[in-house]
Amino acid sequence: YVFSSLFCPCLILSWLHLLNVPISENFTVSAKPHVSVQRGHTAILPCWLTFSESAEDMEVRWDHWNDDYDPPVLLYQAGAFDFSSQKASYAGRVSLGLKEETSGGLKAGDVSLKLEKATIEDAGKYTCFVSSSDDYDSATISLSVTAVMKDHNKVNMSCQSDGWHPKPELSWSDGKTALTPADVMFSKNSAGFYSVHSWVLVSSPSEVSCSVGLFNEEPKEARMRGGFWECSCLFTYVSSVLFLYCLSYVLCSCKKKRGHICIVDISISISDPSVKLFDNKNGMPFDSIV
Repeated sequence: YVFSSLFCPCLILSWLHLLNVPISENFTVSAKPHVSVQRGHTAILPCWLTFSESAEDMEVRWDHWNDDYDPPVLLYQAGAFDFSSQKASYAGRVSLGLKEETSGGLKAGDVSLKLEKATIEDAGKYTCFVSSSDDYDSATISLSVTAVMKDHNKVNMSCQSDGWHPKPELSWSDGKTALTPADVMFSKNSAGFYSVHSWVLVSSPSEVSCSVGLFNEEPKEARMRGGFWECSCLFTYVSSVLFLYCLSYVLCSCKKKRGHICIVDISISISDPSVKLFDNKNGMPFDSIV
C-alpha cells in the first residue's frame, strides 16, 4: 500500500512530462523600486517575473495607490486588455512596455508599464500584480514626476559682493519699500574677508536696487531701473552701457574700466571694489558667455 501511494504520483508526473504538459510552479514578481520622469515625458515602470516565465496566459494588473479604491491603471486578462474599467485619467497613455530593449515582452515575463505624457498627478506608488490559476504575487514601484515651474511674470535677480570685514549687511529695495530676499548667504576666505550673496524674485518693478555695507557706514549699491531694466552701476566708473531686447528678454550690460562685462536681465551682482553681474541661468560672468 505504501509503495503504490508513492508510485502513483511519480507515474502521473512522468506521463505529464512525456505529454509536454507544463507543470505550474510558484513565481515571484520583481520590480525596480523607484523611477523618476520629467513631466510630459514617457516613463517605464519595470516589472517582471522570475525565471523569464511567460505571462501571456496570466492576469496583469497595474494600480496607482490611493486612499480609496480606484479602477486599475491597466488590466490584462484572458489574453487581452480590458479597458472597460480603466481609470479615466490614464486612457490612451498606458500600455505594457519593455524594461529593456532586449526584453522578450510578455512571453519572457516582462510586464512593465509604459506611461506616456506623465503628469504631476501620476506621481506616487504603483502596484504590479500578476496572477495565474495557481499562484499570484505583486511588487511596488514609486514614481517621481519632476517639473520646473516657470513664472514669466517674475525675474530672478541675484546680488553678490566680496571683500568685506566685518560681515556686511545686505538689503533689497524696489524704490518704495524693502524687498524680502529668498536667501542671504555669507562665506569667508582664507584672508578673513567676507563675501555675501543673495537673490530675490521681483515682478518687473520700475526700479530694483541691492545695497551692501557696514554698520553706520554709507552702503555701496547696484541698481536696475527703467522700462527695459536699465542698469545703473552707481558706484563704479562706467565706460559704456548696452541695451539689447531679444526674445522677450532685456539684456542690459555694463562695461567697467576694470574690463568686466555684466548681464543684468535676470541678475544683478555687486562687489567691492568692483561690480560683477551674473547670469543666473548659466552661473557665470557675462564675459564668459558672449
